[in-house]
Amino acid sequence: MKLVFVLILFLVLNQIDAHIVQPLVMGQQVNIHPVMVIVTFLVMGKLFGLIGVLLAVPAAAIIVTLIDEFALKSETEVPPT
Repeated sequence: MKLVFVLILFLVLNQIDAHIVQPLVMGQQVNIHPVMVIVTFLVMGKLFGLIGVLLAVPAAAIIVTLIDEFALKSETEVPPT
C-alpha cells in the first residue's frame, strides 16, 4: 500500500515540477513568458526531436533578444531630415 502511495505521490510531484515549476523558473531566468517556454519546447521538439527540446529555450532567448534589440533600435532612431 505504501509503495502505491509513494509512486502516485512521485508521479504527481514530478508532473507539477515538469509542467509548472520548470517553465516558471526558466521563463524568469531568460526573461521569457512561461507559456512561451512551453510552446517553444513543443514546437522545437516536434521539429527537431530531442535536440530541439534541448536547444529550445536558448534559441527562444536568442530570438527574443534579437527582436528586442532591433525593436528598440528602430524606435529610438531618428529618421534623417
